[in-house]
Amino acid sequence: MNIVQSGQTPHITTPSSKLTALSPGLLFLGMPYGTDAIQFNAHRIYGSIRLAMMFYGFEWLATYSGENSESFDLNSARLHFKGVFGLTQYTMVLRKL
Repeated sequence: MNIVQSGQTPHITTPSSKLTALSPGLLFLGMPYGTDAIQFNAHRIYGSIRLAMMFYGFEWLATYSGENSESFDLNSARLHFKGVFGLTQYTMVLRKL
């Protein structure tokens, strides 16, 4: 369990602190993407605000979906696309700087 100081939000500091502890190399990361939100106090939806904070110190190499084997640019339309059950999950490939 991480101890979060007053004024910090655990859903941002916890994942980003785990990512910064990684050694140099590639990271394949899949999680729900969309408009930043917390659902039912357990499920986080990662949007442009959280992604910018979490991916600080990483180079974004590619983004993939299960629909195609080609990488694509994650633009605003794709980020906020509501897939089946209102959820979209992509796999991002990052390199630690």
